[in-house]
Amino acid sequence: MSEMDSNKLSGEQEQPISSYQGMTTVYAALVGVGVLTLQRNIVEEARTDAVWVVVVGGLLVMLEVWLVTKLMQRFPHQGLVTISAKLLGSKKRTWQGVLLTVPFVLILGFYWLLTAAVVSRTFGEVLVSAVLPFTPMGVILLVFIGGGALVAASRLEVVARLNEFFFPFLLFPLFLILLSWIQEGDWENLLPMFQLDWKSLIPAVLGSSFAYSGFSVIFIFMAYYQQPKKAGRAHITAVGLVTIIYLVVVSSSLAVFGPEELVQLMWPTLDLVEVTAFPGMIFERLESGFLALWMIAVFTTVSTFFGALVDTAIHLFGIKERHRKWVAWGLAPILYMLALYPPNMFVLARWLELSGWYEPAASVFVALFFWGLAVQGSRGRGEQDAEVS
Repeated sequence: MSEMDSNKLSGEQEQPISSYQGMTTVYAALVGVGVLTLQRNIVEEARTDAVWVVVVGGLLVMLEVWLVTKLMQRFPHQGLVTISAKLLGSKKRTWQGVLLTVPFVLILGFYWLLTAAVVSRTFGEVLVSAVLPFTPMGVILLVFIGGGALVAASRLEVVARLNEFFFPFLLFPLFLILLSWIQEGDWENLLPMFQLDWKSLIPAVLGSSFAYSGFSVIFIFMAYYQQPKKAGRAHITAVGLVTIIYLVVVSSSLAVFGPEELVQLMWPTLDLVEVTAFPGMIFERLESGFLALWMIAVFTTVSTFFGALVDTAIHLFGIKERHRKWVAWGLAPILYMLALYPPNMFVLARWLELSGWYEPAASVFVALFFWGLAVQGSRGRGEQDAEVS
């Protein structure tokens, strides 16, 4: 932390991440494992009303993303560690700011580590059940997490560029899902709508919003934005795109399977692609191509979380930039063991559910807390200036 000021970025020309790259990074953080199972979880709560509930959940997440973005815009070119130390410490007692920063870093760092582990393990489970039934889970995780550590060992702009490069590929599965709706969907399965009462509406909307978890990486990546003032539009665009994709996924799944069958499926989106066929049998087994594209989505998600965790550790402990790779490879075994720990799919699903509840609450709490400190500090400086004048 003694090198905090030297690590702090200054001047727009020195910032390596563009607004577009920021948008693709937030998109990559949001779209991961959730796209395979979110429709089952939402339909269990909302039945056919899941079609509009998922949109309301997206709007709620837009509000949360706007809150975090506005906080970071008050402190351009500064990350969570720098902001926390500045607001909680003082010029005479810098150690106090460092010490009080640790709990807030742990709150978000724990989520990034846990979610990266859960996403990696879920990727392994899908791969074993669908493609590689005889491959040990440990081997799959070793290769996958090793690749993530390789990316996280680089600067965050490398992670952002990776997300930018893969972004167009992550939109293609939307075409396959729409094709399944056109071929096999029954509009009657989407009816009746607006049957939820108020008691069921709130849990359903909150449950759908948790499918959008991952936006907390804004606390870290936004410190490297070239134009932080344009971040709001970029982040809202990312959430909007994810909302559209989730809407299509939920609507297609309901139209094809119906609510009763949908809640019984382990991987509804994968089953949805399996029923899709191109005319003339030009392409067969489309689920293989879908899995390849989904693997890219999961890899970018894990790399984004892992990169945020590594960057936070570097700034918190004042580690020099050239040692970033050792931090990444040092955290990789912890991530690997955490990913292997769940004994079965039931426990893994429980972890995934808990992480979805944890992140929005933690992010909003941290954002509101520092908002309060920033506003209070501004008022205090204003009163001092008034007394002097």
